[in-house]
Amino acid sequence: MKKLIRFKDALLHSGAIVAGFAVVAMMILTCLDVFSRNVLHNTISGAYETTQYILMPLAIFLALPAAYDAGIMPRVGDLIDKAPQKLRKFVEWTVFIIELIIYFLLSYCSIRFFINGVTKHNGVTMGGKVVATYPVYIVLPIGFICVLVLIVFKIIRHVTKTEDIEKTESKDGK
Repeated sequence: MKKLIRFKDALLHSGAIVAGFAVVAMMILTCLDVFSRNVLHNTISGAYETTQYILMPLAIFLALPAAYDAGIMPRVGDLIDKAPQKLRKFVEWTVFIIELIIYFLLSYCSIRFFINGVTKHNGVTMGGKVVATYPVYIVLPIGFICVLVLIVFKIIRHVTKTEDIEKTESKDGK
């Protein structure tokens, strides 16, 4: 299990690093385009499309699993901390099931989107040339599937933690 957790951490870290490079590349490209437009009176051909169709998906969907794992995304469970134990347990499991369903559907749809893009060789016009954007589409299912796996890990951790607590309580006689 420890090797699996180390692999997960390495995967999340590498995704976050690539996403960080994509953000830096977006900033540099945007600054260069603004400078070129205002000072040189000429735009960088395809700068906007490169940002929109290549760098932005890399930045968002590769950082999504790390953001989810870090707890940055809002969680409904945080809102009911003061609720009775039975209600908290019910809401926690309901949230787990809803998250599983949502991210399963997002994973499924993004896989179909990727396959559709590959079969149709989707591209965008940049500087008078059609540039293929479909290879970037793979980051969508990767991001959603990673979050789906993280949710399964979270459920496993929750179940094993609950079992540990119940074993401790039964030993203490509570």
